[in-house]
Amino acid sequence: MKKQLTLIVLAAFTFGMVSCGGGEEESAEKEGKEGTTTTETNVEETVEEVAPTFEDVCTAATDIFLQVENYEYDLTEPFTHNGAFEVKRSQWSVLTDSTAELKLYNYDLGEDTGNNLDIYVKLNAKNGNVLAPAMYPYQDWENDYWAKVNIISPQGTVWFNWVSGMPEQGNVQIDYVDKDHVCGKFMLEVNQPDNTTVGHVVLNGSFNY
Repeated sequence: MKKQLTLIVLAAFTFGMVSCGGGEEESAEKEGKEGTTTTETNVEETVEEVAPTFEDVCTAATDIFLQVENYEYDLTEPFTHNGAFEVKRSQWSVLTDSTAELKLYNYDLGEDTGNNLDIYVKLNAKNGNVLAPAMYPYQDWENDYWAKVNIISPQGTVWFNWVSGMPEQGNVQIDYVDKDHVCGKFMLEVNQPDNTTVGHVVLNGSFNY
């Protein structure tokens, strides 16, 4: 009888231990599930805007047309040019953050002929502006951006002269500019062939330095 009682007590004790252990394990598992949280972090990507480079913008080759006819103002003698201006040499100089010079030559260094021509361009910014892509009207000193342009020949300097009633001379369009490079377009013309102070002077086309 004692032996039976002992076996019953032992069995009951063992069952209780097993039950308690299972409960703790289940509880721990439950707590683990409840205690685990998933943190989702929304990362916003900041994309910096990259400024266009010279290679991105200045894709057009230099292709310049020059016409000088019926122009005599301040020349030792008249001369005529009507056709392409082939650039053999060029020079780009940034003088300040608001002033720069571009010189284009249709002859190699050392050559001295009666056909030597230079295109001289001076870009200017004012009123706190610095050189930047923009339209640079011909000698419009009231504008924030303006350009001076001359054709220099052995006979003298050619200007885009203007008289009352004529259209404006035009612009130099700058598409890209930095200390090493510049590119854009010439869009300049005056046409008064009966007035030799003005004549017919045209400078059109793209340039790329």
